[in-house]
Amino acid sequence: MALTCWQKVRWLLAAILTVVSSASWAQTYVGANLGATFYNDAEKYWLEDESTAYELKGGVRLIDVLAVEMSYLNLGEFLDEYEDRDISYSGSTISAKAILPLGPEMDIYAKIGLFFWERDRQGWRRSYFVDEGESLVIGGGASFNVSDEISVDLEYRRFDLDFGRETLEVDLFSAGISLYFW
Repeated sequence: MALTCWQKVRWLLAAILTVVSSASWAQTYVGANLGATFYNDAEKYWLEDESTAYELKGGVRLIDVLAVEMSYLNLGEFLDEYEDRDISYSGSTISAKAILPLGPEMDIYAKIGLFFWERDRQGWRRSYFVDEGESLVIGGGASFNVSDEISVDLEYRRFDLDFGRETLEVDLFSAGISLYFW
């Protein structure tokens, strides 16, 4: 039985979390983000140019300057004005996170990883699977440590998603909260 891309990512994430979280030096965290997605050149493709995104994430901070993060990311729905249907991209991400601590209250970071996405189209009260793929994700952000266990995160990421025969450039700005476990 062949595994889908989503199933492969889930198995990989489970294996990484199991191995790394058992180490006494690793710090695990979970969190959630809410943000705005902006589709560049949307008018060229007759698309709505923005949407609301959400993300559920988990990760392992291996050392002070390096973490591995996994998430489920939904970039929201946007209207394809040409076909009068809603389109959405969602899927899982896995990223390496390089962290620069700026004291006990703040960290800045850069991320690079992959987004394993599915594109769905909704119309006439039905949802249809259209396509799937993977895209490179780059970005960065800042974490403001409210306490040893809680941080508030501000983040920017850039995606290049397949949209038919074209490439759709997507910017995601988000804010969220993370809960750390020692």
